[in-house]
Amino acid sequence: MAVNIVSKVDDWIRIRHVIVSVSDKRGLEVLVPGLVSINDSLKIFSTGGTYARIREILGEEQASRHLVQVSEYTGQPETQGGLVKTLDFKIYLGLLTETYNEHHQADLMRTGAVPIDMVVVNLYPFEQTVAREDATVEMARANI
Repeated sequence: MAVNIVSKVDDWIRIRHVIVSVSDKRGLEVLVPGLVSINDSLKIFSTGGTYARIREILGEEQASRHLVQVSEYTGQPETQGGLVKTLDFKIYLGLLTETYNEHHQADLMRTGAVPIDMVVVNLYPFEQTVAREDATVEMARANI
């Protein structure tokens, strides 16, 4: 594998494409409208319960303009149980692409991917889950 030496980076990045996937949805009612207010053409990619909560916050009209199901974007459904939602080549490409690398830009075009400018995530409540008296290994695994 050849390593690309990045020689040019931007000081400021326009936020155009955001992935939001959180287990703790507190604060989304402030974050999401704030993001939309800085860019009227912003696209938010999300999954499952986070998608539903953002849709509720934005309302139908704004959600139709700004919110995209990750499964719709990638063309891949979530796995049963929702353990695999955002692990996809198009997502990785968008996260790792180098703006000034013509080969990466060609990859984006070829796959229909977009650069991901921001990621908003938090972790499942692992400590809370394993502290329960009835916690099983499977419950713990599902919260990793």
